[in-house]
Amino acid sequence: MSIRPGPDGPPRVDPDLDPDRATSEVALDSLPVRDLFAKFLDSELGRERFASVGMSVDRATLEREQRLVTEATALVRAQGSFSFVELADPRASLEEAGITGYALESSELLAVASFLERAGELRRWLMGASGSGTYPELRARATLLPVLDELAQMIRRHYLPSGELDDRASPELQRIRRGVERQRRTIETALQQQLRRLAADDILQEELITIRGERLVLPVRVEHRRRVQGILHGSSSTGQTLYVEPLETIELNNELVALLEEEQEEMRRIRAALTAAVAAQAGEVARAATGLGELEFQLAKGRFAVAYEAGAAEFASETEPVLELRGARHPLLVATLRERGRKVVPLDLTLDTARVLVISGPNAGGKTVALKTV
Repeated sequence: MSIRPGPDGPPRVDPDLDPDRATSEVALDSLPVRDLFAKFLDSELGRERFASVGMSVDRATLEREQRLVTEATALVRAQGSFSFVELADPRASLEEAGITGYALESSELLAVASFLERAGELRRWLMGASGSGTYPELRARATLLPVLDELAQMIRRHYLPSGELDDRASPELQRIRRGVERQRRTIETALQQQLRRLAADDILQEELITIRGERLVLPVRVEHRRRVQGILHGSSSTGQTLYVEPLETIELNNELVALLEEEQEEMRRIRAALTAAVAAQAGEVARAATGLGELEFQLAKGRFAVAYEAGAAEFASETEPVLELRGARHPLLVATLRERGRKVVPLDLTLDTARVLVISGPNAGGKTVALKTV
């Protein structure tokens, strides 16, 4: 194939691989038409599938593709289209998940879950739309999407709607987090006693407890630093406030930090277990990614056809070849004139037994557009 993805996604012809074809693609405005179609693709998966498309002269392939165009157009007209906006591509995460002992980040795991949920939604939507026997080509592709709802649900069960790991993700995580809360309350009680004593002497910048590096500290006026024994944990941007950890809470804070480290380790263990579950079904997830890219590409044909009032081609008999265009319009001309609030004058043309058709007329009379439309 001489088609390669362009810098912005739409396919481009590589003239170094096939100069004759590159010349033909340019002469026929094929590349700008590809760019026009690419605007109907919202995900990287769909754009990648489109980038792999090349020319074909195989009749069976072309007839199947035209049936897909007909089905996709009818489906979009009847029910609208499925949204592929912000559809995550899980393949990079699948590669990482294959590394022994690796733990995907929570955002990556949730992106995989979101992708699998969208795949399930698309499968159910298409299967429902084609339940009465309509859209058989699209239905056949929908049935190829693997059902991975359980994997998505497994990931979701471990997380809160905010994207944080739920306390109930494991008994150990719940135990640790309860310990963290108890320890923080103990430290806050001790600091409140210090805060009241120091505030009475106007030593504090503010009467509040703050956190610096996971340790609870007090904001001390810089001029009273020597009056508060403890560890310094930085200063404010103005330099007027020092954040001091009183001696009385150092050991309590040490215990808190130890608990927080336990929490991080348990969270990593949970993410590693979920990552292993993803890795175990990596092949199916990858197949779902390919399937979604294929279906977005097919549905984009329907969206394009509806937007440009286009239809599928019908093939003449192989024994009696004929070229007949009825109300044909060049899509680039349609797009250009739409911006100006104008409509294209459609083209009718028939070429059957004759091998030559002469087109004549004045300059700017539409001869070139007619040729490119054909």
